Amino acid sequence: MNQDLAAFRAIVCEHLPNADSGILAHFRDHGSHGLSNTQIVDACILLFADGVENVASAIGTVMLTLTEHPEIRAALIEGKMKLGAVIEEALRRDAPGQIISRIVRRDTELAGLAVPAETAVFLLLGSANHDETVFADPERFDCQRDLEPMLTFGGGRHSCIGAQLARSQISAAVNALLGADIEIVTRPGQVRYVPRFGHRWPQFLEARIAPNRRRQPS
Repeated sequence: MNQDLAAFRAIVCEHLPNADSGILAHFRDHGSHGLSNTQIVDACILLFADGVENVASAIGTVMLTLTEHPEIRAALIEGKMKLGAVIEEALRRDAPGQIISRIVRRDTELAGLAVPAETAVFLLLGSANHDETVFADPERFDCQRDLEPMLTFGGGRHSCIGAQLARSQISAAVNALLGADIEIVTRPGQVRYVPRFGHRWPQFLEARIAPNRRRQPS
């Protein structure tokens, strides 16, 4: 992994001198207020990792949820339900990114446990999204519930910077798949996931074109 990381950084650094436009060049060229090459490279790595694999997995997760709940799929096709609410609830129940890591900045206490400064902590987003003290009957799919506390994209000033773009991509893809009458054949209990720490990515989902159901994408 370290070798691959070093190779990726080398590729990005090679192209940085030619970045004469765009946001990376803007941050690079602002002196002491700019970003270092290492920071820019790490930002690029984050965009590749979270902006591609998590989004692709989220699309599959939403489509799998619609297979599990055909009544929701039918309501979407008939225009009787908002796709955005369905996506949010599907990702609450089964977030592609299950864990994020943070470094504690100062001595603190969490639930009676002392956590010294500089301690690395892992925040279990998937678990938080199933907290029964926050979400009633959390295992149940309910796109009418209050999803404000949902942490699929994190929270606070360090929440996912690409959350809105990801939502737009997921929505566009799912809408297109529904419009083309694509449905997932793989059943929820049959899904195998990529063995990747902190992520929940389906390895693959078998799909087919559903007969006799046609609609124009909205």
